[in-house]
Amino acid sequence: KLLRTDQSIYVTYSNEYELRPSESLYGAKAVGHAVAIHNGLVVLGAPATNQSVISIQSITTAGVLLESQQEIQRIQIFVNPQPLILNFYTTGDIGTTIGGYFSITYGTHGTSRGIPVNATEETINGILNYDLPSLGTISVTLVPYIYCACNNAYNWTLTFIDITEGDFDSFILNGDELTGINAEILGPYVVQSPASISGSFKLKIPNTLLESIPIAYNANIYNMSEGLQSIGLSFSDIDIIRSTSTSTSWLITFNEFNYSYEVPLLSTD
Repeated sequence: KLLRTDQSIYVTYSNEYELRPSESLYGAKAVGHAVAIHNGLVVLGAPATNQSVISIQSITTAGVLLESQQEIQRIQIFVNPQPLILNFYTTGDIGTTIGGYFSITYGTHGTSRGIPVNATEETINGILNYDLPSLGTISVTLVPYIYCACNNAYNWTLTFIDITEGDFDSFILNGDELTGINAEILGPYVVQSPASISGSFKLKIPNTLLESIPIAYNANIYNMSEGLQSIGLSFSDIDIIRSTSTSTSWLITFNEFNYSYEVPLLSTD
């Protein structure tokens, strides 16, 4: 009886070779001599076609031995500069009229000439620039002072554009030449100080509980080395860079850490 089918038979690579054996090798079990059909599935006999073959592969890696490089980390503290702002005002008894002059003494740099109590912003700026040039560029704001219920009293706000960091010298107001009942000049009051840094910080090794002893904001090499040693870090060099009074950097060259030159990136607190 002749069997016919339109179904395709998938032959794997390992079967292709076995589809050509001599019938004498396998007799009734040669390719095509053993066939089974179940519903839509046709099974064609192909003996010795599923034999495992051992595969041998070779993987070769190559590398170049480089000289070890010590890790360098920079620790930096800084604060953004900001100008000094001072405020002062004249006052007196209710109904009195303030007149006369006042003067300003700035540290050891000198004392200004008398400044009229009703001087404009331009007048005050010009006097201070000429008599006290070390104050640098100044922005002056002048508004009436109304809280004394007196006349010709004013409130001044001085912004020192060039005094932006560190300490500033004493700023003394002299009202001996003021006129009016109980006339006086009060201040100066610091509205905003120049930027400055103080206090201390700590170093931390990420993903550990290690935290250094406090390190001063202006730490020298010895202070920084104590902080590093308190968390078990060894170093060969510390270089300090103080660019301004509001910025300091420490460049630290580390030795091995846990048998590696890859030192964890330190954090600060």
